[in-house]
Amino acid sequence: MFGATEIGFIAASIATWYYRSGLGTAQAWTLGASVVAGAIRVALLRRRLKD
Repeated sequence: MFGATEIGFIAASIATWYYRSGLGTAQAWTLGASVVAGAIRVALLRRRLKD
């Protein structure tokens, strides 16, 4: 499973490629992907700790 950092780097490369002229959009995409991946990982870890 990828961590939030790895997902962020993947998202950054995709976003930078797609939005070459929109740095703000690329940064927003990277931040959003990292937050979502991190939230999923936290939810999975919390569920595992409860079991």
